[in-house]
Amino acid sequence: MKTQNIILLLSLMISFSVQLTELSAEKENLVGLASPLAPTTKPLALNVSTKPLLFYKQDYFLGQWNAIGYKCDEHTSHSQLIRVRYANGRLYGIKLTGDNCVPAKKLSFEAELPTELFRNVVLKAKLVVGSPKCQAARQVDEKLTIIDLNTFSVGGRTFYRLIDGNANAHGKNPNEVTINMRPYIHHNKNYLGPKTIRLNPRNGMRSPVRRFVIVEESVSKPATC
Repeated sequence: MKTQNIILLLSLMISFSVQLTELSAEKENLVGLASPLAPTTKPLALNVSTKPLLFYKQDYFLGQWNAIGYKCDEHTSHSQLIRVRYANGRLYGIKLTGDNCVPAKKLSFEAELPTELFRNVVLKAKLVVGSPKCQAARQVDEKLTIIDLNTFSVGGRTFYRLIDGNANAHGKNPNEVTINMRPYIHHNKNYLGPKTIRLNPRNGMRSPVRRFVIVEESVSKPATC
């Protein structure tokens, strides 16, 4: 009888041990299923192009510009006239209105001329600096930045495109920025406005051409502008 009891007790212990082992294995399986799966691949990077959508013509810099920001002495004009020309793959800004630091007909700045011109492009430039005692003494490294269609800057000086370069032929200040309205007047006899529209760069007009839109509509073709 005693032997039978011992055998029964051993059987119960073995059965209990097997159940514990099965429960432990089942728990491990459940934990494994609940754990987040590690990513097998890297997230795809968005292929977004950073190139500009609008490029300016290569003759962007050619012509006359009003320059605001030149500093020399108390006799320095607030607005100076600069003519830009191209030569050997570079652009050169020549002063037409000078001061006691860099006189007229002297180089004001020069810069590289890349194959693509667009808004916010930055070019390596050299700015001519001097003093009343030592005029146009040396060149310093600066950056030329295209701000918009009619504005760029070099070393703290801002250049506004001179749209009507013949303003002085009509008794006006040659350094004023004006829009020539004569072509529009020629095609629209009902227009009673001025022949030129004055734009003052001191008011911070960076894109004067974009401030208004002139629409011509034909009577025979109303949809044509």
